[in-house]
Amino acid sequence: PHQGTLARFISHSLIRQQAAIGLPPDFFERLLMQGQTCLLLLDGLDEVANERERVLVARAVENLAYNGGVARMVVTSRSRAYQGEAVLPETFRLALVQPMSAKQVAALAGRWCAAVYGETEAAQETQRLQAAITGLEDLRQARGEARLADTPLMVTIVAIVHYNQRRLPEQRAELYEKCVEVLLTEGHHGASDATYELADWGGSLAEKRGLLAFLAHSMMSAGAEAGRAVGQWQLARWLRPRLASRYGEALADEQLATFVR
Repeated sequence: PHQGTLARFISHSLIRQQAAIGLPPDFFERLLMQGQTCLLLLDGLDEVANERERVLVARAVENLAYNGGVARMVVTSRSRAYQGEAVLPETFRLALVQPMSAKQVAALAGRWCAAVYGETEAAQETQRLQAAITGLEDLRQARGEARLADTPLMVTIVAIVHYNQRRLPEQRAELYEKCVEVLLTEGHHGASDATYELADWGGSLAEKRGLLAFLAHSMMSAGAEAGRAVGQWQLARWLRPRLASRYGEALADEQLATFVR
């Protein structure tokens, strides 16, 4: 953490994000220390990949709660990574996010269709999507497999794939594969001349997938130094040599700019 404390690290990061506003350097740190003023949300403890570092982060969170004056705090983590010394003390109330019920899944599917389709199509498309999800889950249940669409993220992925493919894969890996394909080819925007133009923007599907895979590997390899997002300069540092080897130095910058857009 910046200058040794989580509070200062949070303040430092937020000040950098809001640099254009010109806030005092200690603005967010003072806000955090005012007790009931704010609710601090710390998402993704499990995304600290190294177990030793995850334990250090957990202790920093604990110290901030007890000694930093932050009265209200929510920390999220996947249960698989929330174990051992990374577990916060019992004074932190533990809440487990339950899988969505079939009724909740149907409701989310309906709202998704209402947002995507026109008023005349929404009702019919809602029925189709809900029926597709029900059929998928029935097949998985018959094989003794766990439900697939039981979180908001998975329901959204299923909806995007169904919108574009009209068929739902039965396995999670194939569903993710189809979702990536839909997003990279801009298929979730519907059929139009603009959509077809967007599909080829930045290269073919295989080229875009390859660059994204290389970028993801670079971010994972960089660990905590990269975080969950990278700046354009860092992206260029990783991708430009790869593009230069494929298209030549003369076209590397143009290809990089096209990919980023």
